[in-house]
Amino acid sequence: MKGTCISVFLCLLCLTFSALPATGQQPDTLSLNEYLRQVVQHHPTARAAALLVEQGRMEVRSARGFFDPVLAADLDEKQFKDKTYYRIFGSELKATTRLGIGLKAGYDYAEGDYLNPERTVPSGGLWYAGVSVPLIQGLIFDEGRGMLRQARIRQERYQWEQQQLLANLLYEATAAYWQWAGNYQQLSTLQNAVTVAQQRFRMVRSGFMVGELPAIDTLEAFLQLQTLQSSLLEQEQDLVKSEQAAASFFWSEGGDPLWVSSSLPAPLPAPVLADSLNGNSDPEQLIWAEASPSVRLYGYKIAELEAERRWKAEKLKPYLAASYNILSSEAPTENPASYSPNNYKIGVSFKMPLLLRSARGELQLNRLKMQTAALEQRQKRLEVTNKLEALISSLQLLQDQIRLNQQLVTGYQAMWLGEQRKFEYGESTLFYVNTRELKYLESRLKLLSLQVKFQQQEAELRRLMGIVP
Repeated sequence: MKGTCISVFLCLLCLTFSALPATGQQPDTLSLNEYLRQVVQHHPTARAAALLVEQGRMEVRSARGFFDPVLAADLDEKQFKDKTYYRIFGSELKATTRLGIGLKAGYDYAEGDYLNPERTVPSGGLWYAGVSVPLIQGLIFDEGRGMLRQARIRQERYQWEQQQLLANLLYEATAAYWQWAGNYQQLSTLQNAVTVAQQRFRMVRSGFMVGELPAIDTLEAFLQLQTLQSSLLEQEQDLVKSEQAAASFFWSEGGDPLWVSSSLPAPLPAPVLADSLNGNSDPEQLIWAEASPSVRLYGYKIAELEAERRWKAEKLKPYLAASYNILSSEAPTENPASYSPNNYKIGVSFKMPLLLRSARGELQLNRLKMQTAALEQRQKRLEVTNKLEALISSLQLLQDQIRLNQQLVTGYQAMWLGEQRKFEYGESTLFYVNTRELKYLESRLKLLSLQVKFQQQEAELRRLMGIVP
């Protein structure tokens, strides 16, 4: 049996590695929710996404301007050799309603020695109020209603574009965060392993000095220490890279990038797949694909083209409009009864291109765009469905793989501790102890990598479905 110092070392070794898997919650831990909250509030991409909603609102306001009342006034006067050839003044208030009907009211005044007879009005001027109605083109759908319809569709589309931008941003931020958390836990694991290796080397060297252990064990312990130190240096580099990646999404309220190395990431959670994702069917995946922002956006694009098509189809019809204006020599505020249906001005306007090449070409071009958008939507729906199916299958397999690797970690740890006990009783060598230790560390590091991969793929699944936490 080996000496007392070896027994003490082995007990210390067991105690040190028994705490290896644990990573306690620190007061300065930066949780994923806090991290993502900071990303959503202050990241430039998130701020730009928020502007899309305001952009949509402004486009709707701009389209509504087509129906705004318009006040116009004209004054035309000619004086020559002390003669007033003519003085003509006209003012008008007009507006187009959502039904395509035009309303107008106005006042005309004209005088002069050489006034065109058709300009002649009563001495106090002429007041009028009237209406114009499209009879064929524009009766059911016109340019103004088309513009407003398209603007409202874009407003809804911008909301989904905002959600897609946020989903993409949060996926990238979440993936960076879990990579940082995984690298941190792997670093903690290797740091503990190096600490144990240093203690082992000092103990083995002491055992050699008193003649309890051979010289080869000293070299074996030293090589094990160097191997772990080399792995630790590589892991430190990976941690710095992952910290930088996580910090690239972390911004202050003032718009300045922040650094996350002053905080600790949260421990990797247990992989839990939502019940709705277990045993899912193809119809469910198709429903999820339809809910994806990337697929929905094509629907809004097609709807916008459909609104454009309706107006272009209207332009194939001849333009025919009728107007009716009731006239009075007195202002409506003074004597409303002076307005009589016997005093009126009517008009009919007709226009139609003979070949309609422009209208037919625009309509056919619109149809081609709609066909292209529909084909792109089908392709995008298939891509999203396939990605969803692949991700769900991968997550299910990862969940099983993590469960299996947890059992492997437990088994390798038991074998390593058993080999240590055999070494204590002189039935094994330090080489076998180190080999068991490396297998245990390898399985634990792999388990952490699998847990990171699970969290990252789950975040990608949420991105495809457009889920913004």
